[in-house]
Amino acid sequence: PPPAPSAPAQPASAISARAAAARIDLFFRHLDDEAIERVGYLELAGQPRSNIGRLNADGTLDLDFDPGTSMWVRSLVVQPDDSKILVGGMFGTLGGETRKYIGRLHPDGSLDADFNPGANDWVLALALQADGEIVVGGLFTELDGQPIYCIGRLDPDGTFIDERFDSFALPDIGEGKVG
Repeated sequence: PPPAPSAPAQPASAISARAAAARIDLFFRHLDDEAIERVGYLELAGQPRSNIGRLNADGTLDLDFDPGTSMWVRSLVVQPDDSKILVGGMFGTLGGETRKYIGRLHPDGSLDADFNPGANDWVLALALQADGEIVVGGLFTELDGQPIYCIGRLDPDGTFIDERFDSFALPDIGEGKVG
């Protein structure tokens, strides 16, 4: 069997304890051992933050990473080729600009102005495919201006790409079987 993944530098409880006024839903290790956190909080490690923040590998707050959102973040993915951070959630603004439920940040936390596909309702899940395409899941019926139901796929630049990935085309279900 493959070796077990190495333990994080600090246990989640140690990092969470530093985030005094926060209810942390998720944290994950960034490529350079920073932890990006997403939740609905107003303070992280004693500093004001709005729903998203980043802790350094030693558990201290990254004071330069402060994009903020208008509401909760539900999903984060770091793109491995350029370390940009995809953000999905229940927000209408990200980094001080209008972003409807999905957006992308540069590694320093500044908004990627070139990425703005938008959705018409919450984005609850994000995933990257090996080719860099972005799979988006949530409660939306429109993604990048295209009708699509709850799951869709975007090019790395945020444009809707795949009509074949049409979640409206559900198979017939009969007698408990799909097909």
